[in-house]
Amino acid sequence: MAMRFGARIFKTGLTVALALYISIWLGLEPPVLAAIAAALTIQPSVYRSWKNGLEQVQSNLIGAAVATIFTLALGNEPYIIAMVVMLVIGIILKLKLEKSTSLAVVTVLAMMTVPQEEFLQFGLARFLLILLGVLSSFVINIVFFRPQYEKKLFELHKPLMDQIAVSLRFFLDPARDAKESRKDIQEMKRLQQNAEELYQLLEEESTHFQKSRFSQRRKLVVYREMIRLTQEALHFLEKAEHHRSNLENLERPLQETLVAWLEQVAYAQESIYLLFEKKLRDAPPGSDKPDIPSLPLSEFLKHPAVLPVVLL
Repeated sequence: MAMRFGARIFKTGLTVALALYISIWLGLEPPVLAAIAAALTIQPSVYRSWKNGLEQVQSNLIGAAVATIFTLALGNEPYIIAMVVMLVIGIILKLKLEKSTSLAVVTVLAMMTVPQEEFLQFGLARFLLILLGVLSSFVINIVFFRPQYEKKLFELHKPLMDQIAVSLRFFLDPARDAKESRKDIQEMKRLQQNAEELYQLLEEESTHFQKSRFSQRRKLVVYREMIRLTQEALHFLEKAEHHRSNLENLERPLQETLVAWLEQVAYAQESIYLLFEKKLRDAPPGSDKPDIPSLPLSEFLKHPAVLPVVLL
């Protein structure tokens, strides 16, 4: 299996290197603290990096303040450090900053493990090292490898739509293996989850860090509807797979009716995607482009075992 180095891996490496070089240049010890903070705070998008950075700064200020108060008042014995860690975690959870808990604990440990007589000097230096790591990750996220979420989403969603269309067309094909069908559905659900995550990142970047253009807002609406369409199709496939044996035992005419309807649904999905790609113009009035017919449910009422599938 080939090893792949994506943009996030390179960003993490650059962030660690930047944090180390700046720490060494400023003479702050130990620079590894800045590297740890940088590696822990790297995010997949500029917006999340900015949001996460603010949360990290708040949590680290809380950790540093509590560590300073307890160290100066009670010392830095192991049981005191443990008490401070628990207190800081409780405060952070109360403030709903739980994503920055790990780094806040690192701040407490880094500050309270220096000799008490040198606490103010070295404790502050270690706190600055951690803030330096957070800042380094934010700078790298802004300057390098700005992710192209729209391109990634399109490249991911297109094969997902194609795979769903194939599954709809051949779902009741006798030659189709049930085990492979279930495996395909799980793979498509994984791709759907990835597509939803990419859409969320695209929406965040477009909303918070780009000029709000009509064309961009329209694209977001289209992508959202396409993701909803595939989500509903996957939900149907999952239900149909659960009731596969009942569907296979239907009379031949009903099976043919269902297969014909699934073909129309698959065709509609492909048409929607082609329209989005500007490869298919809107059909003019009076054209012979067929509409999707409604499934004749009355024919299936005598088969209650399959109603959970056909009642979408």
